[in-house]
Amino acid sequence: MDDTVLVSTLGMFIIDTFRFEDEQTGASLGDRGLGEQIGGGGTYFAVGARMCLSPDKVMMTVDRGSDFTSEIQEKLDIYSKPDQPHSLWRFRQRKDGTTKAVNIYRGEERGFAYLSPKIRLDPVDLLDDLHTKLPPFIHCICSPERASEMIKQIKGMPDKWPAGRQPNLIWEPIPDSAIEENLPKALKVSKSVSVLSPNHEEAASLLGVKLSKEVSMSSIEDLATQLYHRIRDDQDSDGSVPIICIRAGALGSLVCLQNADLHWIPAFHTNDQVDKIVDVTGAGNAYLGGFTVGLALTGPEKTDWSTEHIIRAARMGSVSAALTIEQTGLPNITVCNDGKGELWNGDTIANRLRQLEERVDE
Repeated sequence: MDDTVLVSTLGMFIIDTFRFEDEQTGASLGDRGLGEQIGGGGTYFAVGARMCLSPDKVMMTVDRGSDFTSEIQEKLDIYSKPDQPHSLWRFRQRKDGTTKAVNIYRGEERGFAYLSPKIRLDPVDLLDDLHTKLPPFIHCICSPERASEMIKQIKGMPDKWPAGRQPNLIWEPIPDSAIEENLPKALKVSKSVSVLSPNHEEAASLLGVKLSKEVSMSSIEDLATQLYHRIRDDQDSDGSVPIICIRAGALGSLVCLQNADLHWIPAFHTNDQVDKIVDVTGAGNAYLGGFTVGLALTGPEKTDWSTEHIIRAARMGSVSAALTIEQTGLPNITVCNDGKGELWNGDTIANRLRQLEERVDE
């Protein structure tokens, strides 16, 4: 039996379709040749983690429907080692179609809707004959209510905890649940997670703050500080606060640690490299994949990460996000001729990380 998985996600695999609409009339402009694309926040998280970790250490469940094409299968297999008992993807067959969604673009507005039923994943779904313990790091993209259910499930099966320790939950609130009326529930959930990571718009919405059109670093710092104190001072809190990681697009990311200690980590691409940015879809999810691996590599049993460890993890997240936005869809991976290394978009993860660290240290 093999319990070596370090990082997992309960996010879904989705086949994305696209519809562009006229900004004035709403008339359909088609999909601009995009067709069907591999999507889902869980998928981007898993690949973001995979960039920094071998495929046997990452796990995602993919519910594969009758419409699952060989082309999609081949694309996913590139990131794994299909001949191994476990390698990144764990496929389950479903009789109906794979979960599909449509992304709707109308001017600056973006909409999203499911076209087929979605299958919800629970922590127990991470267990099977090969994996008898829960992974030490579990990512979820969900509402506060759903996160609360997952926490209850995990706490209810201590015999499945890795090394007798409760797994670290990495919580990414879904956008439509990040509203002020859900703040009390979010504060309650936050005391039971290791990482809370909204983007800056979700953090503002959750706190009931209206951001200006030109978002500044100082306004995001205010959001992180407010969120920290609201969690710490909540009546149901024991005073502990998770790592708060606010993802802020081109500005980078801001991590808020104990005592509201703030640290900015820049985006990998600088302002003079915008020509390298093709499609930002999934960047935030991939960032969290790299970030989570950064924490996991310090030791799966750790929960008291140093500031240095957390900053390095965030830099790994920046690298994963950068590779995600350099093309439409998932990044390209090439196995080196010696079979010992990998190139992502023609570069190594170590080199990308080194470039970022050198720029920060200048």
